[in-house]
Amino acid sequence: MPTNDSTRSSFLSPGTGSISIQGWLHVPILTGSNDVQVVFQKLREGSADGYTVYVSGSGMSFQVTSGSTDVSVSSSFSTMPSFFAAVLDRTSITGTLALYVGTTSSFPVLRDSSPIVLGQRFDLASGSFFMGSGSVSGKAVRPFTGSLDSISAWSIPRNSAALSGSFNRKVFAQDGLVGSWQFNDASPRTPPAYATIVRDRSGHRLDGRIQRFFSGAL
Repeated sequence: MPTNDSTRSSFLSPGTGSISIQGWLHVPILTGSNDVQVVFQKLREGSADGYTVYVSGSGMSFQVTSGSTDVSVSSSFSTMPSFFAAVLDRTSITGTLALYVGTTSSFPVLRDSSPIVLGQRFDLASGSFFMGSGSVSGKAVRPFTGSLDSISAWSIPRNSAALSGSFNRKVFAQDGLVGSWQFNDASPRTPPAYATIVRDRSGHRLDGRIQRFFSGAL
């Protein structure tokens, strides 16, 4: 799902700050050793610099690339659906990548973390961002199969307490929230021509359009 207005996607560029991506997903186990499905991706236009959340096998990875720096963290999934939170925390000189995982019956817990050193600014400008599609160097990206829901992006590093207090609740416009997509809030009265629009509920109008999808109805 690409955004309809790429100029607004600069909200998702960390700059000198942090970024957190969280949400729910339900995907099948990928059997190919090199197969991945992209969940969320924001790259600088014409460059490999950016951040990507993707699934492979029965696990998930969060990768951040900037020039020669390429750091990732990963975790396995024990059940589906699962909650995830991918966090780039730049509140100190040495940043931290972190990946949290939870389920419908368990709070999110930190599964993996790694230090990361980036330049003073990590600017990804206003190029498009994608959910359910993208590219990962050295991997075979497969069409997204499964479900995404309650995906949100934050300009702050979300920690365990913040995640546990909101992971199973609806997210509304608030400080630090830069994007929120529910995926299941379309009205039956919505005209078919607009039925594939996913509205951003954060107040920043980062609406997106679902492309090349199969709804299950013949």
